[in-house]
Amino acid sequence: MPVQISVVVPVYNAEKYIDRCVGCIEAQDFRDWELLLVDDGSTDATPGIVDGWARKDTRIRAIHQENSGPGAARNRGIREAAGDFIVFIDSDDLVDPGYFSLLAEKTPGADLVFIDTVQVDPDGVFLRAQKISYFRNDGKDRITRAQMTGMIPWGGVRKAVRRSLLVENEIGFSGHAVGEEALYSLRLMLCARNIAFIDERPVYSYVVRRGSQSESPGDDPWGGAAKEIKKFLETGGLIGSLGNTWNSFSAAATLVSVDRISGSGRRRRDIRAAAKERIGRFRSELIPGAGFDKKNTDRRVRLLLPFLRTGLYLPVIWVCRFRRALHG
Repeated sequence: MPVQISVVVPVYNAEKYIDRCVGCIEAQDFRDWELLLVDDGSTDATPGIVDGWARKDTRIRAIHQENSGPGAARNRGIREAAGDFIVFIDSDDLVDPGYFSLLAEKTPGADLVFIDTVQVDPDGVFLRAQKISYFRNDGKDRITRAQMTGMIPWGGVRKAVRRSLLVENEIGFSGHAVGEEALYSLRLMLCARNIAFIDERPVYSYVVRRGSQSESPGDDPWGGAAKEIKKFLETGGLIGSLGNTWNSFSAAATLVSVDRISGSGRRRRDIRAAAKERIGRFRSELIPGAGFDKKNTDRRVRLLLPFLRTGLYLPVIWVCRFRRALHG
């Protein structure tokens, strides 16, 4: 049965690269798609550029809204989409011309399709691969837990989803500046009946830029997402089954926070005080008796977990500083 693909691209001040992104979509060898360019209150030339694309191709729609953040822009795209499957693409990223064809082959019977990606710098130079298909032979429970802890990256761009799954279960993105995809990804896994993978080759190039949303300032970028997921687990009666995985995610979020604090340039005593407070909060928020899901916990987090659990913040700071010095 033929499938139509809705492509949602949130756009904010993207005048320098939105043409390249749309060009990659227009170059797809699969032709039955619609493109929703959601302009999230851009203040540069972006609004006129997306309007221009909409005039050139009837499959392209320009949607304008007040600046509300990437999660709200994606949610607007979900509400406006008409296709069977929804694909998310960031406005500065690139996709393989065979992406949609490969997706169409995987969609019969699938609710959720993961894709392999590569990270590149702004000049297109390869940085590293993110091969989510490594998990393709694992069961739904393992994939759910690995997605929850971030071992499988959350990003909405790394998966295509059946639109009816989103609509019927009222699944959308949160308003967090970072981690807006965490609860979204968990709820997708809990609701999806069948999962597939595009593993023939990486079909998505994620462009890493300095100053991007994922590098935004703040001492605790994952903290809001961790609290949101914990509340969801409590409300849904899932603490008993997924509490250990949440504890592991909380440990990862704490380590990300201490790493930010250690590199903040503050005075040494202020860094120590902030790290001590964050680790103390981690210990107080742990789900009692749940333990930790070490199978789905990053190796670096597992290594530092004894220090986090006992409140020994200095070794955690030292490791974070050493890592920063090692990677420049």
